[in-house]
Amino acid sequence: MIQLMRRLDSGDQKARAEISEIVRQTGQPRLNLGRAKLVDTKSNLRSQVLKEILQSLGVSNESFETKQRLIDVVLCDRRNEIAHGRANFPPPVEVLELVSQVLGMMEEIRDLAISQVTTKSYLAS
Repeated sequence: MIQLMRRLDSGDQKARAEISEIVRQTGQPRLNLGRAKLVDTKSNLRSQVLKEILQSLGVSNESFETKQRLIDVVLCDRRNEIAHGRANFPPPVEVLELVSQVLGMMEEIRDLAISQVTTKSYLAS
């Protein structure tokens, strides 16, 4: 639906017809976009931005609240410092642990998405 809205905004008349067809279909579950919008990391995926994205998708942010410092300081701030020429590289012994934590968060988001699909909680009632 979001892709169709993008196409409609760009003047694609075929997208208008496709949206009209979707709206006319009755009795079928529809995707509940709620407050969902295009994912916008605002150039840095900080913990507050992640929270907003998850909330817009109807997913709990609870397990990521304890990872706020990891996301904001260890990942974002350090990445920005490196990108702007300040050599703030993590010590080699920390890299594997950092990779493990990031992959764990990514897997958790994947599992939350799979759960939404499995339970069909993304559908409007």
